[in-house]
Amino acid sequence: MEKYHTTSNPNADSSSSPVKRVAILKKKGKGLYLRLLENGKVVKNEYISSENKAIDSGLELIDEDGFALENAEYAAAVKGCFFRLQDSRGNHDDYVLENETPFDISEPEAKRPRIVLTGSPDSSKFHSPAETELPKPDEGEWDFLEPEKWLDTTREQLVDHAKRKDKNSNRCSPIALIRCSRGGKTRSMFELARKVREKDESYSIVFVTFNTDTPLHSKDEQRDPVEELCIRIAYAAFKEKKSTPTDFRRFYANYTVGREWVEAWLQEAKCILFVDEINLLQDRIDGILADFLKVSFVLPAGRGFVFSSHRATVRRELAEFMFSASNREVILRPLPLIPSLKQARDHFKTPDLSPQEVLYLGLIPGLIVEELAGRPPRQRRADLVTVFIDSLAAKPPAESIKEVLLLLGSLLTGMIFEPLQELMTADVNEKGNMVLRWIPFHMAEAISELRIKGGYFLPKWLGKCLKKIVWLFVQFRTAKWESGEAWEALFIIVLIVRCITGEFDDVVVPLHFDDNVEVKFNQPFSGVDFSTKSPTEFIKGIPKDGEKEGISIYYPDHARYEELDVILACWDSNGTRSLYGYQLKEGSAIPKAFANTNMFQGSYLVRGLPTSTISVRHWRAVTAEELDVFFGESAKHWSAKSWKRLKEGITLSGVPKS
Repeated sequence: MEKYHTTSNPNADSSSSPVKRVAILKKKGKGLYLRLLENGKVVKNEYISSENKAIDSGLELIDEDGFALENAEYAAAVKGCFFRLQDSRGNHDDYVLENETPFDISEPEAKRPRIVLTGSPDSSKFHSPAETELPKPDEGEWDFLEPEKWLDTTREQLVDHAKRKDKNSNRCSPIALIRCSRGGKTRSMFELARKVREKDESYSIVFVTFNTDTPLHSKDEQRDPVEELCIRIAYAAFKEKKSTPTDFRRFYANYTVGREWVEAWLQEAKCILFVDEINLLQDRIDGILADFLKVSFVLPAGRGFVFSSHRATVRRELAEFMFSASNREVILRPLPLIPSLKQARDHFKTPDLSPQEVLYLGLIPGLIVEELAGRPPRQRRADLVTVFIDSLAAKPPAESIKEVLLLLGSLLTGMIFEPLQELMTADVNEKGNMVLRWIPFHMAEAISELRIKGGYFLPKWLGKCLKKIVWLFVQFRTAKWESGEAWEALFIIVLIVRCITGEFDDVVVPLHFDDNVEVKFNQPFSGVDFSTKSPTEFIKGIPKDGEKEGISIYYPDHARYEELDVILACWDSNGTRSLYGYQLKEGSAIPKAFANTNMFQGSYLVRGLPTSTISVRHWRAVTAEELDVFFGESAKHWSAKSWKRLKEGITLSGVPKS
């Protein structure tokens, strides 16, 4: 066993052989063993539990694999124990921590000698592609919830492209799985890899990740992107791997792997490469990496490439590098969503799960699992939002507001909002184009943080609107079934966003302003009694003329007027007021009251399940197509028609219909 440092005791007799003292650190259960040896003989054993709060003595510790201890409690405990051992046997300067790795840990990693893998792979150390093992699922995982044979159809698409030899009439493309953190990407990749192997054993499957067991090191330790990928491919085939971050780090420190070794290892094997969380390479994805992937895993017949990412822009970047001379794209394969409320309730054993809760969590099984377990993924979101807010604070106020408007507008447009794209989920719209959709769970919290921390650079009126949006998201999530409150909350969220961003439509919000104007909620009001039960009296309290140019939305908490639910007031540049009234129905019911055409410039019936009729008792009934346009790319998937689809086959008591 090769040792790192051994020094003789300066107090020892120089005429005699020096006593060689070594301290060995080993992990054991939830604690650590520290073993003291003299000339190879054990003279002291001590166990240190993770609860030991020993004082940090300034000693740099390494674990049995040669790397600094990451657990602060363990490190402190071991330091204390180490020095207690010293105290019990005198001042021994020659006590060191022993390690089995054959290089000096005092040298920077970049200078340590490594084994460079070249030529033919050593079959005694590395499995062939066909023998390479698939990762094992974590114990206690839920069964994979798969709607509409997602695995079979995705496998067929993947294998179809893998079979092709690329040419003009028969082009090959990689497949991308894109969704927010904890959105089920890794699990879907695992299951897809298993399905491919189950159906066709002629394909070798290589599964690598830039997270979990084989994470990226800090930036100053990272190698070029091709080698980062190649060393993970080699580790996937390594016969002695333990599939732990520490074991991978030891492998990483010992080996250098290039594309030539990987290509020699692959030879002519049929192989599909799965790369999980390629987005963690961030801005290091380049043409050299893309060329390696294209030449080795995309163009040849019998090869395939599928990857997952938090960031939709990775798909575009890889496509631009791989296929810059053509219009070819990386195929986006939408990830599985909850197919029905009944299946979700049965699968997660939660009979009171509401459709709004499922939609609030984006219909994403992984998020539902985390929420039910009481560990919703908040940290990554908090980090992203903090970085975004810090970037806003460094800009002039006008630019900061513009960024906030782009954030809100992405709810409607489905465009990529790059600073927070990791909180969105990628999908394909009716035209076959990729869109990014917000998940209410993430959007509500992002807006809440923005309102709280951005108060010093956001206009007061905008901060109040953001606060109201957050409150309405809570109402949407917690409202009782068929009470109408969730429907009203969703409508007003989108109404506020359209008014703030100036994204008016020609039907539901037929306003026209050249520039963005202030938007207020339940203000101004100059009436005698804001809590009046009479809509006529309430409207008298809305200033008629003389207000500065702007928009106000009125939705008083107390009001449940038969004639209307929401009032939209706007004042033009001359201070002239216009009023619009909205009657909201969660289903397809017809209002009892006639629209007040004398008081309102427009009166709209907005139903969750609209019919083809466009005029009902002087109300302008919004059609299904118009409603989708109003809600935009994200919210149209949270609306009442989605609730109905989720609730199919379920009564209000949660018991399946017979």
